[in-house]
Amino acid sequence: MTGCQKSQPVPLSSQLRHHQYQNTVPGTHKLVKFRADEFGRRETFVSNPASRRQFALFFGGSNITGFVPYDKTLPSQFGRVAPQIQPYNYAYRAPGPGNLLDILRHSELEKEVTQETGVAFYFHREFMIDRVVGDSSYVSHSGDRMPWFELEGNRLVYQGSFADAKPMTYWIRSLLDKLSRLWNVPMRLPLSKRSVDFKKMCLMVKEAETAFLRQKPKAEFFVVVDFHEHEQRNSMVEKCFRSKGLTLLSLHRPFKKNRLKYVYSTDPHYNEAGLKRLAVSLWLNWKNRI
Repeated sequence: MTGCQKSQPVPLSSQLRHHQYQNTVPGTHKLVKFRADEFGRRETFVSNPASRRQFALFFGGSNITGFVPYDKTLPSQFGRVAPQIQPYNYAYRAPGPGNLLDILRHSELEKEVTQETGVAFYFHREFMIDRVVGDSSYVSHSGDRMPWFELEGNRLVYQGSFADAKPMTYWIRSLLDKLSRLWNVPMRLPLSKRSVDFKKMCLMVKEAETAFLRQKPKAEFFVVVDFHEHEQRNSMVEKCFRSKGLTLLSLHRPFKKNRLKYVYSTDPHYNEAGLKRLAVSLWLNWKNRI
């Protein structure tokens, strides 16, 4: 395996996954209870699971975990669109590209996923670069479980959690975020996104793909991009991903046609109508390689 070092017995991302059994829907008082399977994944609902010969793994954040009932999440909706595919929900709240790499480095997909052929979808949103550099709102609640990598040349070197690798920065940013929430006033340290940070982010995703394909060599891996602002940043990310040989699928076009059901630029989490449309779009994009 190239680059990654300093493994640990209990993966940080698995610890984080196992804490996400319930969440409050943003902007409401509705509580969504998560049922997790033996591997810490949120359960999906499909008919005739024994007859499904392929798999689809879903990696990403709370949009994919779903602030909806488990049978209405994107993986479950995808399973209805593609009856030959068994979906698995590996998403959870507030991950970054480092968490994706951490999961796939430590997973045992031979045990966790019985099908041999299929696909993995990693949903990358435009703010993921903030999580790579350690945004205050992210590290304040996830920093002690957030895998941290340093880039040395073209190698990723694992440094433990963000809190362990950068204790002072972690303390300051956590404090600012708590004060910001207490006083309802934005208080964040300015974040500099350098070209090396984009390089590190793309390398994390590429090595995650490598770790996945090592375990499931007959499968495919796609980065599903969810961009709608910051054109310059998005151009840098797409160029970087493509330079690593990663295959991208875009979500922007289907949601532009869905304004009445899903406000693409402001709705922080997909609703049931949006997820249903997304499942169809994802299936068609993957099938036709648009």
